[in-house]
Amino acid sequence: MTDHRPIPDKRSRFRGCLLGGAVGDALGYPIEFQKEKEIFRRFGNSGIRELSQAGKPALISDDTQMTLFAAEGIMIGDVWAAYREWLGTQGDVSRMDPSHPKTRLFGVPRLHARRAPGNTCLSAIRDSAHGGSFLKPLNNSKGCGTVMRAAPYGLCVNAAHAYGDGQIGVYKKASLDAVLTHGHPMAILSSNALAQVIYAIAQHGTSPGSRLETVLEDPNVVHAPAAAVTPAGAACEQEFAAGVRKAVRLSLDASVSDLEGIHALGAGWVAEEAFFIAAFCAVRYQEDFAAAIRASVNHSGDSDSTGAICGNILGAWLGEDAVREAFDLRDLELADEILRVADELFDYQDNLGTSPSAAAPSSVPASGTPETGTHASAYTGTRMPSPDHLINYYEFPNGKIVKHIIDRKTPAYDPVTGKWARVGVFRYIPEDRTWKEDPALTAEFAWDRPYGGVCEHLRAKADISEDLPPLPALRELSAGSTFFLGAWPQYEKHDWSPVQWRVLEVRDGCALCISSHCLINANYCDLDAARDPHSGALADLDALTWQKSLARQKCRDFFEDAFSAEEQALLVRRKIPAGDPDVWCEDRVFLLSEAEIARLLPSPQLRQAAPTPAVLYGGARCGWSDGDRDYTSYWLLPEVRGEGMHTMIYPKAVFHDGEIRFHGRNIYHRDFTVRPCILLKMQ
Repeated sequence: MTDHRPIPDKRSRFRGCLLGGAVGDALGYPIEFQKEKEIFRRFGNSGIRELSQAGKPALISDDTQMTLFAAEGIMIGDVWAAYREWLGTQGDVSRMDPSHPKTRLFGVPRLHARRAPGNTCLSAIRDSAHGGSFLKPLNNSKGCGTVMRAAPYGLCVNAAHAYGDGQIGVYKKASLDAVLTHGHPMAILSSNALAQVIYAIAQHGTSPGSRLETVLEDPNVVHAPAAAVTPAGAACEQEFAAGVRKAVRLSLDASVSDLEGIHALGAGWVAEEAFFIAAFCAVRYQEDFAAAIRASVNHSGDSDSTGAICGNILGAWLGEDAVREAFDLRDLELADEILRVADELFDYQDNLGTSPSAAAPSSVPASGTPETGTHASAYTGTRMPSPDHLINYYEFPNGKIVKHIIDRKTPAYDPVTGKWARVGVFRYIPEDRTWKEDPALTAEFAWDRPYGGVCEHLRAKADISEDLPPLPALRELSAGSTFFLGAWPQYEKHDWSPVQWRVLEVRDGCALCISSHCLINANYCDLDAARDPHSGALADLDALTWQKSLARQKCRDFFEDAFSAEEQALLVRRKIPAGDPDVWCEDRVFLLSEAEIARLLPSPQLRQAAPTPAVLYGGARCGWSDGDRDYTSYWLLPEVRGEGMHTMIYPKAVFHDGEIRFHGRNIYHRDFTVRPCILLKMQ
């Protein structure tokens, strides 16, 4: 191509970005773990050059798989659920409900293929309930599993989006995605860098004579302040910025060969090196898609990832036609599905609020009330995507439930900001449980905000928070009192809500409290851990005690995650029988024994407890009869060991109907729950 190439339109850039990434991925996948000598011996002095050499069809790897699931996760509003379903396509459905998948992609049989997935991504998704966060990273990994999937985050934020600064929106989204699985600042910086480059190209376009290195060297594009992500980010930011400059300098130096430049930048197994190599090849061959992809894969490093990232960048830069001219896409696996996702993502961002005209008429009202069909129960709290609306639910400790309805189709003009945006209408449930519009909230929050920002601002509003019950004076607590302390995901896994507690009794300056709802999915023990691996007989009865139980670990995790440091200081350690008469544990979140629950909640009706929607989603089972269908079962402490097998190893539980029953060998089933208890200081 020449400098007079046609300027691709926006849709072409979206398609080129995802197609180009898949082409680079597929060309590099067969040689990912091969040394250069082996590559050149197998394919000739120029290395692998055509998709037909990679297979019939040329197979995509986990890089493109995760990119597609990231895109769909963005569109359904639940990226973590999408990643869990990607994990399901890799043969592990333990973190999802395969009978009710959230993503369309899970139903595509060709995606159910294991293509050398990264261990960090696999373990993070499999072993974590919610993924990592900036405050609680899962690990210190900087593998390239973040940047390889980040391209959709550069496509999903419209330049005219109501978030305001599009670059900040991209930065937040890409960074939050990266930290779900990788905790090192370099992994987060690299993911953000690719998303920012894609955003700058796809949303702002190019003009004749534009140069890609100009985009990469723009400090507002690639070098967003990493200190906002992690404390260690500032130091990494300088190192990352130097790496980008080095990649650009090497790419423009004609005396440096492709392999010399790549070797000087690394191997691509870690995130920043993968980005540097991809940037080097993309800048060097920014008018020749085929040459860039071939250079980016024919080396001894992580060929499919460097090829995918280079393809994302240059596919967006040159557009779909350039990708098609360079490679025969009939040889590319899932090309049709990739194009479909690209088009869906284009339509998604296009509906976020592109102005229908260059200048908005002054007669357009600044607010509106779209049609509001209810797409979910008022109590689910789940954001439900639909063709026309996006609905969020917020419940506050005063019992007020607020429904936020965003019109996804009809933008409205805000004369104050001069922008078009989706309209958000707020409704609430008064005592009669019918939806009523809240004009004050609608007027205040009519214009779309980031999801978390809406919740934060709502909670700060006086008309919501003025009647929130604060933590009562501790010395005034008495049996039957309820109050809120701590926060835990109760409506959906990323939406933490205040936890309500009920005081069971007050004694010796402390209040014994139980959660009002069943909050945690938990099998009581790992039965397999107690079995002899050869005979299958129960050999390690200690593995079934409270001391070693999974239920206890869940309670300890709850203590760490649900309470702030100040709240943790209010909780008293309690001595808990561990199984043997002379063995005790000390815990600040625990379960009640059968005797305690029978004494403190003497009737079955008092013992019944409702599950949260999050617990139901996790697999908790409610009762079967009309009388107990709104309740689930929760564990009690096991008996102190005595005579007979039952009292030796198995706990009891409060069942759906409120009766206390022996649960036997089903202690490893996850359809029971934990209703945590605490001992609260009253001073």
